Amino acid sequence: MSVPDRKTRGLLRDILDTCEYEIPRGGSFEGSGAPGLYLEHLLGLETSNRDIPDAGAWELKFSGGNSLLTLFHKTPQPHASMRYIVNRWGWTGRNGRQSFRHTICGQSDRFEVFDEANAIRVRRTGHDDVAPWWHHDDLITAFARKLGKLILVGGKYTPRTRIVRYESAEYLSEARTTNLIRAIVSGQVCIDFDAYIRESGAVRDHGTKFRIKPEDLRAIYSSREAAR
Repeated sequence: MSVPDRKTRGLLRDILDTCEYEIPRGGSFEGSGAPGLYLEHLLGLETSNRDIPDAGAWELKFSGGNSLLTLFHKTPQPHASMRYIVNRWGWTGRNGRQSFRHTICGQSDRFEVFDEANAIRVRRTGHDDVAPWWHHDDLITAFARKLGKLILVGGKYTPRTRIVRYESAEYLSEARTTNLIRAIVSGQVCIDFDAYIRESGAVRDHGTKFRIKPEDLRAIYSSREAAR
């Protein structure tokens, strides 16, 4: 069993004891990620999108319910495949912009996830076209580097009032890296594409995310301990 350092645990206990906070308007505390960003602020952590944990060896995540948690971002191979994906797999929106936003949990109505030749591949059902892929080692490395140990804080957030309640926390460690590939294929870990073509013709890629339901984290961690 592994737990964060004494300072982090103490601050987290204080946050849970206070429970309810009003998130200030403006600054970096905006959008759906506001509760997590404000939690980082309360813990004295520097907000960062780097592929390293937030609190030393520990990554920090806020869960406001059953929404999918983003584990990490990883652009698929081959190089520049997102342009092909958006043009061939996407659709034209009301603004006339070609985009592709789709979440695949093992299989959707149009796509399937395969484990083939030491790589995860996504294919259009019934089509033999370019299949974006990720090498097993690249996915496992991204997961282990960013999320070897995880602090998961649960609560509730009301965007209208900007009130957040930090109600519970648990420490997840002993990442089961070899289970990650199985979880992606089975659909416990979902692949979330989000990209579009700008007016200039350039691809705007918000990053391909690998996401999971909070209750499915048990599939990729061996150890869980409640913080309170």
